Amino acid sequence: MELLYARGRASSTKQPGLLKHRDKRLLIAVVVSMIAGAGLGEIFWPRVNTQPNVEAVEPVQTERSRLPNEAAFEQTLRSCLGAACYTATPKGSRADSRIALLAPPSQAADAFFAWYVALAKRGGVTARKVEWVQTSHAPPYGYGKNHGYTRIVRLALPLLASVAASSQGNAAESLAQHIRWHCRVSHVAAHTAQLTVRSSKDLADVVERRLTTERLLSFVGIKVAPDLLDEGERTFAPVLKALQAADASIDALDASRWRLADVLTNELSATQNLRAWPCRSLWVDMDDAALVEAARALSPNCSRPFTTCSVGRDREEMFGRRSEPIK
Repeated sequence: MELLYARGRASSTKQPGLLKHRDKRLLIAVVVSMIAGAGLGEIFWPRVNTQPNVEAVEPVQTERSRLPNEAAFEQTLRSCLGAACYTATPKGSRADSRIALLAPPSQAADAFFAWYVALAKRGGVTARKVEWVQTSHAPPYGYGKNHGYTRIVRLALPLLASVAASSQGNAAESLAQHIRWHCRVSHVAAHTAQLTVRSSKDLADVVERRLTTERLLSFVGIKVAPDLLDEGERTFAPVLKALQAADASIDALDASRWRLADVLTNELSATQNLRAWPCRSLWVDMDDAALVEAARALSPNCSRPFTTCSVGRDREEMFGRRSEPIK
């Protein structure tokens, strides 16, 4: 900072090198501020330890839990949002809405839907307003009235985690079943209100989870307040633990990544990226007991309340009357 000295011949002759009164005050202020700054620096930024104290956080290995061509599959996952989507409640229902909670069987799906329902109830949803229907059965074909749901919420785990969390061996065939199941659910999104939650993206961090939580609650008519979002994040730990356990279980799969990626490629190419109607059969092997049990759990259940299977393909799937093995 440059100090301003007294100007003029007379002043410089009588008091050479001296400051004016205002300049003395300025100099004093500068000196005092420098001393005070040094003292505050010692208080708030002590030089005891100059090394930064940073807590180590292990990065999430997202690519490890994904097939190399899984992005193409994720693009097929459909939702239906907006006024044009079908949202009828079947006659005879005791609730204003029947909300389907769909996912292949897994502890991760159970934990996620339990968290969602509890949070919705905290937001004011009562049994009179909503009947929650958690199931792994794919909705039957038809324009909304056949499945009996007002709205659908689907949880989509990464394919490897989904297969590992719900199958007992036969990873390649199980993968085909899960892909075909998602094909069916996405086809229903062509007309019925549906919200698809992808765990690898929509639940990955705090910011995405809060946005997803807001969408989930708004989807069932809840006016979302910040404290409800805070409650959702505070109670999310069991879901996160279950999702991590599902990811960890992929090491037990009995097929190589390349074999599974080949199955996914074949399923996408044979169905025009899952757009072809109808979707391929969930029955991939009639002689394997575990795959037969999985097909029954994933295929439409025409005997459920408010469910009608007017399309012949749905009845075939329910009773396992045809099989489409993988290549």
